[in-house]
Formats: sequence, structure tokens, C-alpha cells
Amino acid sequence: MSLCLNPDCLAVNPETHQFCQKCGQKLWLKERHQALKLIGQGGFGKTFLAVDLDKPSRPHCVIKQ
Repeated sequence: MSLCLNPDCLAVNPETHQFCQKCGQKLWLKERHQALKLIGQGGFGKTFLAVDLDKPSRPHCVIKQ
């Protein structure tokens, strides 16, 4: 699964898609980071668990929005 990073959408999409099925926004940040799930949010933004698709080991990382 891949989460849309559009703050007004946050739709869940299949992992193989590069664009959100609901709003059409790109799912990968800088063509390499894919958001997997929302892990927190507050008054200033959201934090997502992500994977770095550019590295062979595909390590987990965090996207702060």
C-alpha cells in the first residue's frame, strides 16, 4: 500500500501505482520515497512511515510534512 501525500486526500493506493487513484497526485516524494502509513499528526503537520526506494535494501524512513 502507498498513501497519497496530498493533505486533502490521504487515499490508500496499490503499491504499484505512481499516481493517486483519487486525486491524481504523485505518490512518491522526489521519485524515491514512498509513504506507507500515517504514524502521527499534530498542529504543524503529519509524519509518515516511508520506504526509500532508491537504495537496494529499501530501508524504512520518515517523511515529515
